[in-house]
Amino acid sequence: MKNWIGMFGLFFLLGCSPKTPRTLKTVNKETSWQEIDLDREDIKTIRISYHIFNRSDGSGNFQKGNVDHTYFLKEKIREVNKYLSQLNQHIPSHIESAADAKIRLKLEEIYYWDNDTAFNCSTVGDYTHNNLYKQYVTTNSALSEDQRDYTLHILLPGKRPNKYGGRNLTGLGFITNALYFEGWFQVFENTLWGDISGNFSHELGHGLGLPHYESQYFPCYCCDDPQECPQENCNNLMLRNGGGPALTLCQLKVAHFLLKNGPSGLEIYNQQARAHKLLEGYNEPTD
Repeated sequence: MKNWIGMFGLFFLLGCSPKTPRTLKTVNKETSWQEIDLDREDIKTIRISYHIFNRSDGSGNFQKGNVDHTYFLKEKIREVNKYLSQLNQHIPSHIESAADAKIRLKLEEIYYWDNDTAFNCSTVGDYTHNNLYKQYVTTNSALSEDQRDYTLHILLPGKRPNKYGGRNLTGLGFITNALYFEGWFQVFENTLWGDISGNFSHELGHGLGLPHYESQYFPCYCCDDPQECPQENCNNLMLRNGGGPALTLCQLKVAHFLLKNGPSGLEIYNQQARAHKLLEGYNEPTD
């Protein structure tokens, strides 16, 4: 887990029906994240879709109809859900933590695209992950409004990096509803090592409003003295250079507030953050 977090940093654009906007099914909204009682919160499920990019001849990445490939992709979701549902005791242990994040993923679609340029996408160059997102998500006429704007898109190009990694496209709160990862197919082939479930969960954490644990400008900052942060053996999921499967109660309160109420009341976030619009319980538009 030491390599993946420092390499990249990825997630979402959501829209509204011009007639009747979608709304959150919530009552008694909290006015502050501190008011969140995690014990009383329901499990919140985020809808996701995979985008697999092959060469123009259809080769080089996960294949449609391949049972083993499909199983691998679905298994990563199961692993992330297990990761988030079985969190470890936080180290240092005096910081209150939770055993279950009460956040899950649900697969909606797997899309396959054959295009050499998209296959060779990178985080730098003439055609980057941002171009990939624009072409295959925001301006893609093959996707419905619901598929385009109210789903978290996992972009998996075929480029073969030297190291595995992922990126949250626009920082905190899923202002852009996509995550970008390089090397998944190599991990499947056992030609590259990558902790997909840990990396996926870490980047998901950014989309849910959590910066790196060392950030002094976040209400859940890890310690009083910046020179001592992170503390020795800290296992927080959001550590910049790799941590472990643990989240503090403070972090989870912020994430659940964002998912439940949107960015209003979270002054540190861009008010265009759309993480809450990716929830399975978010209302469909009506006429």
